[in-house]
Amino acid sequence: MNLDAWILVVVATLCAWPIGVLAEPACDVALAELSQEFHGPPGHYALVGVGNLQRVKLVMDEAGPCLSKASSRRPDQNMCGWIEISDKREAPARPLAKATLEMLTRSPIVDAATACPTLTHATRSILGWGAPSKRLRIRRNGLYAFTGVGITLPVVAAAQGEAIAWVETRSGPLAGGGAFVLLRVEANGHWRLVAVLPLLTS
Repeated sequence: MNLDAWILVVVATLCAWPIGVLAEPACDVALAELSQEFHGPPGHYALVGVGNLQRVKLVMDEAGPCLSKASSRRPDQNMCGWIEISDKREAPARPLAKATLEMLTRSPIVDAATACPTLTHATRSILGWGAPSKRLRIRRNGLYAFTGVGITLPVVAAAQGEAIAWVETRSGPLAGGGAFVLLRVEANGHWRLVAVLPLLTS
């Protein structure tokens, strides 16, 4: 199968995204997020463990409920700047429910790759990702042979129809980033990526 035919198969699969692919609802949300945010040729991405999660606390700001780094006492470091993803246009996202942010700050930090035993297999069989390797071979351009993607188990606020997860990428020794991502459930029950809150860039 050539690359164009493979891409068509993947697109058709994602357009008809099934409910309950994985055993746990939060694992399904993680897979939905990864499928919407990361696109590339076969083997370009691989699921890896999370290593740079920013611990946060809930604070009240003029803009409403926001996140702040847990160690920070400075109001100017509050993180209210979610960027909405809508038809490839970026705009300020509508405020999150306070209950969702409270749940995020109370929930334990869990690596989705560990909590969801079938997630790695699902990223390979459904998304065409490669197998993670403990030895990250560096190419001549200074980047790894694949981009490693880590995600925490999403915190799902079912009553608010929202879910938040931390996602990070590593494509080289000095190349990567991390962000919180926000998903909202649609009328058909599918989870859609709607906003990101970038925090780490290298």
